[in-house]
Amino acid sequence: MAITGGNGNIGQKIAAHLIKGTVCPHGGELIKWHVKLLDDYNGFCKGQKNSPNVDGDRIGSVEHVQADLREYGRWSSSLAGVDAIVHLQAWNPYP
Repeated sequence: MAITGGNGNIGQKIAAHLIKGTVCPHGGELIKWHVKLLDDYNGFCKGQKNSPNVDGDRIGSVEHVQADLREYGRWSSSLAGVDAIVHLQAWNPYP
């Protein structure tokens, strides 16, 4: 799973929900997610990398990926093996 805008409020909440683990509706086993949080950490986020706030145990894992989506770049290789993308990143002129 990849979340663009992963350093933002909604991206953090979705990531927190996923890394707690979710129960598969077709069998009941616990799904362990690896969530890639894509954001412009070096630019827009000024180096700040938020980690999802999880109450209780973390079942899954999180990876921060530097990605300025305005430019095609090395971040695109981080999507290899990703099954789904939640696209939340936008250029906000009023941070």
